[in-house]
Amino acid sequence: MSSGKGCTFTLDDDPEVVALAERAHAAFPRVPLLGLDIVRDADTGALFVIEANSLGLTWHFSTPKGLGFQKQFGFDLNAQFDGRRKAARVLARVCAEHAS
Repeated sequence: MSSGKGCTFTLDDDPEVVALAERAHAAFPRVPLLGLDIVRDADTGALFVIEANSLGLTWHFSTPKGLGFQKQFGFDLNAQFDGRRKAARVLARVCAEHAS
C-alpha cells in the first residue's frame, strides 16, 4: 500500500482494473490473497501492474494502518466486494485444499 506524502485512498470497482487484477493473480496460483499495485496511464488510459505483493502485508481490514486510512478517507474496506468474508472464504478453501 502506497503511503507516500500526499497520497489519497478511495474505493474503486472499475471493471477493467478488476479484470487486470484477476489476470495478474492467475500468475500466482498458490497465493490466496495477493496485493497488486495497478496504475493507469493518464494519457492513454492503459493499465499496468507495477507491483505484486505476494509475501503478505496485504490485510488492511483491521490493521492500525488500514483502519487509519479508512477513517481518514471515509470508507470501509469491508463494504467493497464483502471483502473480509470473501477473503475468509478464499483462505478456508485454500486451507481445505492443502489439508487433503
